[in-house]
Amino acid sequence: SERVAMNLTSGDGVYICGGHYQTMSWSKGSVGEQFQFTDASGNTLAVRPGSSWVCIVPIGRDAVIE
Repeated sequence: SERVAMNLTSGDGVYICGGHYQTMSWSKGSVGEQFQFTDASGNTLAVRPGSSWVCIVPIGRDAVIE
């Protein structure tokens, strides 16, 4: 399999929940620090209770939301 170099300290993404989605940004400091999620306005994104999944897609590759 092909190895891809990725920056895992910050990035942009999409938060999907309850049949809706919104653009967001994320950041993470060191290994022991928690992820920080913000909405498009820079406000803290309230992640709903329950299981959450983080999927990382390298720049230049497509992800389809259906």
